[in-house]
Amino acid sequence: METAVEDLAGRRSEAATLYGKRQLSSDAFVSADREITANLKDTRARLRYAERMANFSLGEAEDLVRWWNTALPASKRAIARLLLEDVEVFLTSACDVRTVEPGRVVLHWRKLPGLSDGRWGRRLV
Repeated sequence: METAVEDLAGRRSEAATLYGKRQLSSDAFVSADREITANLKDTRARLRYAERMANFSLGEAEDLVRWWNTALPASKRAIARLLLEDVEVFLTSACDVRTVEPGRVVLHWRKLPGLSDGRWGRRLV
């Protein structure tokens, strides 16, 4: 994520240089700057959460549940982004179903190189 922040800052600088040399229109520069700024804001926020979570100690299962129940939605979202690559939600079998049916939600867990292939010591099962 740090590399992404540096890349976005470089893109912003390049756009400003092109605009300064009159190789980029004002509308194009404003549009590019708006998009880069939004991406920078999102990436920096994710980086801050990742840095905080790097020092996070899970403790016991009860501690994690207690934290989750009182955590801010942004913190929960950050944990989910760190752990999950994608979430698929399929249609219900009937209208107005208020429970999650088995197989309706599929979680795609993030796989980190070196951690999931057993090279980092014993595997937890």
